Amino acid sequence: MPAWAPGSLPEPFWWLAGGVTARDRALRLLPGFVLALALTLPVAAHIRAVALAADGLVDIKQAADLGRIRRTLGAADPRAFFWPGSFRSPDFAALEGNPSDFVHSTYLGFVLLGLAIAHSLRGGPLALAGRTRAWWLAIAGGVILALGPVLVLNGRPVGLGSMAFSLPLPYLALEPLPGFGSLSLLYRLSGIAALGLCALADRARPGWVLVIAAETLLLSSARGLPAITEVPDPQPFAVLRADPEGAVLDLPPTASREYLFEQSLHGHPRVGSLNSGLNLPGLKLGQVARKVREGDLPPEALAEMARGYQIRFIIQHKNQLMEDEWVEASTAFRKYGEVVAEDDRVRVIKLY
Repeated sequence: MPAWAPGSLPEPFWWLAGGVTARDRALRLLPGFVLALALTLPVAAHIRAVALAADGLVDIKQAADLGRIRRTLGAADPRAFFWPGSFRSPDFAALEGNPSDFVHSTYLGFVLLGLAIAHSLRGGPLALAGRTRAWWLAIAGGVILALGPVLVLNGRPVGLGSMAFSLPLPYLALEPLPGFGSLSLLYRLSGIAALGLCALADRARPGWVLVIAAETLLLSSARGLPAITEVPDPQPFAVLRADPEGAVLDLPPTASREYLFEQSLHGHPRVGSLNSGLNLPGLKLGQVARKVREGDLPPEALAEMARGYQIRFIIQHKNQLMEDEWVEASTAFRKYGEVVAEDDRVRVIKLY
């Protein structure tokens, strides 16, 4: 059978070739597809309900938050696919003010692209039919979807000249469809393009692997990144390690990975997660702290709520910007709590 015949295509691409066996193949796969939906949809519905519960801990799954991430940090910067060197977009070290060495890497590389093109053109125009065409469509689709609903550069949406609205991209039309509106870190879809290029270059000599590896080590945005990032151990954390009771609330409540790194040092549960700087108990405690500072509640109410939620410590990070509402809450924590340790970076306050 010729290489471009529909029967030789990987199953996900039969429909792209439009072959005579596409209908038969689809009918053969239909029972398994229906069974898979019957098994997975109830689980997916339960997970979604738990994630979106009013008192849940996962607030990033709200539609507004997901849409914001798709238009900022979650979308791929088109320059990052082939920009060599230490290019970071978005630059998390600058945005978050910590040395986490975190990179959204979508670098595809010139060697892999060149090999894919060379092997696609081998054999003349017919070589671009069938399987090869399907892979190039998948590559283009992966790149386009990874760019998100609007054009994003350096983690910020790009507008049209002086106009207020952003430059729309094809994903914008897909957002209302089921599933597409639930995604946030769209840059990961660039992996489809990388896999497609690898599939097209699979007939290259094995020695090319070394060239691709060398390019990755020397030119990609991930070059020079350490396998492990060292985390400074502030002296005040010694107090926390000696008093393991209760959770900690980090201020300001940003979605910073630095707080998770610090958790490995002080060992206390955090009132928050990777994606969210605080959960519902932390939010309520902040509201009570502001009311106490304004005189609407007695100081005892702050300690009572902290004890109820077992939020015993506040860790104030001095060198990070904080929203006004949390500046007020932070002032109340310091005034009505006990500062048990501090240095030039952090302050630890005990609430009860």
